[in-house]
Amino acid sequence: MPEEERARANAPSRRVAGVDVARGVASLLMIQGHAYHGWVAPEHHDAGYRFTRVLGTIPLPAFLVLAGASVALRLEGADRKGESASDVGLKLAARGFRIVLYGYLVSLAYALIDGAEGLHTYLRADVLHVIGLSIVLTGGCLNATRSRRAFLAAVAALSLVVTLACPWVSAWARTTPDALAPLLGLFVDRAPYGIMPLVPLYAWFGLGLLATLALRARATSAWTSRVAGAPPRVLAATLVVGVLLAVVGEWATHWHAEWSGTPLTRRSPGVWLNVIDLGGRGLATLAFGALLSLALPERARAWMVQIGRGSLLAYVVHIPFCYGVLGGDLVRGCTMAEASLWLVPLMAGSVGVVFVRDALRRWWRR
Repeated sequence: MPEEERARANAPSRRVAGVDVARGVASLLMIQGHAYHGWVAPEHHDAGYRFTRVLGTIPLPAFLVLAGASVALRLEGADRKGESASDVGLKLAARGFRIVLYGYLVSLAYALIDGAEGLHTYLRADVLHVIGLSIVLTGGCLNATRSRRAFLAAVAALSLVVTLACPWVSAWARTTPDALAPLLGLFVDRAPYGIMPLVPLYAWFGLGLLATLALRARATSAWTSRVAGAPPRVLAATLVVGVLLAVVGEWATHWHAEWSGTPLTRRSPGVWLNVIDLGGRGLATLAFGALLSLALPERARAWMVQIGRGSLLAYVVHIPFCYGVLGGDLVRGCTMAEASLWLVPLMAGSVGVVFVRDALRRWWRR
């Protein structure tokens, strides 16, 4: 490794490149998943399309896991600076509420572009809402606990509780008055508002936070730990664990559906197995991205870090082209080959917006 690259890798940083690279990987998987899902006509849903749907299951849990990882790194930085737990908890809560607000603003923007089917178009809980609420809840735990051990126990307990309670809470939510649905949809599966509710998705956020703190506890002063967040052998073991959880969880989910004779919903105990399955996929993405950050050349790693840090913008930009009027005749009208051809400019444009924004920020600072 060139000496200048080693020096940059060993330079103090508030972020871990491996986490940002993992977020960049999740962003690219997200764009391809939405593109194929939105563009390919039903008569062309062949084996290749089904494979894209498998890849399309990764981004949601991965983004929750990586959001938890970011909070873990924020806590690590607070410890280095000597910040009080109460101050950090309040800052986390404020950040979480801002992300929830961004979620509503994005829904408003989409409604202005494509029109609104009803109130749920503006108020349904999407990925930004659940990430924001997860951060708010974690900030509250930090304020409510008096020690790091108690905080970690609270996050683990919450992750377990939202998973175990999901079938009963989701069934109860269906009986609640419609007037409460916009609020309940943030927390539980309440149609048509609760697309991505806190119960049980917080479990993946908690997994990411706890796993990242465990990985950071194994970090050394080597450049590999500084870039990826942990030693390669530890990350490789984490990748194996994530893949095993995903494989076993997916098999068990299908087995439960066949055994019970009921489809998978959040009202079914099978959701417990599904949480394990997708949580494993998110954990594997975190470990894979961290390992990838070590394998990439410096320039490519910097690009992936930039994409990861701009994942919110890439998410906002590409969705209307996959499902809305901006997609034109592509929506539900393509073969797999045609969708693959158009995926290239979509991905380039979504990622390019991130690079343009960052260039404008640098220009403005100068």
